[in-house]
Amino acid sequence: MKFSFEQHFPAPADAVLALYSSEHFYKELRNLPKIGEPVVLTREVGPGVVTLRVRHRFTGDVPRAARSVIDRTRLTWVDETVYDLSARRSTTRFLPDHYPDRLEAAATATYEGSSSGSMRRIVGELRVHLSILSSKVERAIVSGIEAHLSEEARVADCCLAR
Repeated sequence: MKFSFEQHFPAPADAVLALYSSEHFYKELRNLPKIGEPVVLTREVGPGVVTLRVRHRFTGDVPRAARSVIDRTRLTWVDETVYDLSARRSTTRFLPDHYPDRLEAAATATYEGSSSGSMRRIVGELRVHLSILSSKVERAIVSGIEAHLSEEARVADCCLAR
């Protein structure tokens, strides 16, 4: 299932990109619904590039039909994101800790804007391999991603305003 989201920020694109590629931002996300406190595993800085690996844990409800094939306590994954600061672009791979044969996901984000405001455009694809449940679970996950990104953007706005 393909997905795309747009987020608008009242800060320059470079400031938004710097925030998302910082370790400190993820500590601010500890109280978001349905996702446990993110844990930054590594942050590597190279010439014009920052690579972050952040572990997440799903804490929301799993659809009843999926509970027979998925253990909610094992819904953890690592977001591996490479931020290309000069291109104002990032690429993310979602790496499940469990069930790697049942979920594939990746996304790209572009950061556009001027000194007065910016937009982050996220485009990605998610594939769930659970036979007849796949499309229902994909829709639920994408809906959850959208809700999470909305809450994350709210926190980002607060951080950028400081």
